Amino acid sequence: MNCAYQIIIPNSFKRIPEVKNSTSSKDKRADFLIETSSSYIILECKSSIMSADTSAYFHADKLADVWCRIHSAFEQIGNTVEALKLYDKPVIPLILTFYDSIAASTVFEEMVKQTDYCSRLGLNIPPIVHSLHEFEHWISERSLNNWAESILSKQNASSPIQRDNKGHNYGHLNNISIL
Repeated sequence: MNCAYQIIIPNSFKRIPEVKNSTSSKDKRADFLIETSSSYIILECKSSIMSADTSAYFHADKLADVWCRIHSAFEQIGNTVEALKLYDKPVIPLILTFYDSIAASTVFEEMVKQTDYCSRLGLNIPPIVHSLHEFEHWISERSLNNWAESILSKQNASSPIQRDNKGHNYGHLNNISIL
């Protein structure tokens, strides 16, 4: 993931270092910080947040496990905001997975909106959970600034932000030949 996003957003993408000799769960940080003109995007990558059968069938135990992993990732993002003191701009908490997670993450986001969950973790925006494929699709025709503005406008119930057509258009895959 690191290579593709450094190409898409080379000047705004920073790896967040791990805390050495960690003594607390609050020392656990998210993976990456992306700064846009109007926000911070805190990115936590989870390679095993959901299995294919969870997204298809919603078995209660597997769904609970998915939500627990999303919660852990969101806690890491909250810890990162606190540790880096990122209070001057809105923070967009982004959790990327390797599996499509639309149904489970949408239900989780709706549940979060009905509670004080975000404020308890020190954040104002519910976690956005996308698979790598879903996220690449969302930013294929939008610059990251434009995507972030779109998320913020949804959060504030403002007018939708139109695509700026300055996305990656899958340019980072130009040198990959299939067959």
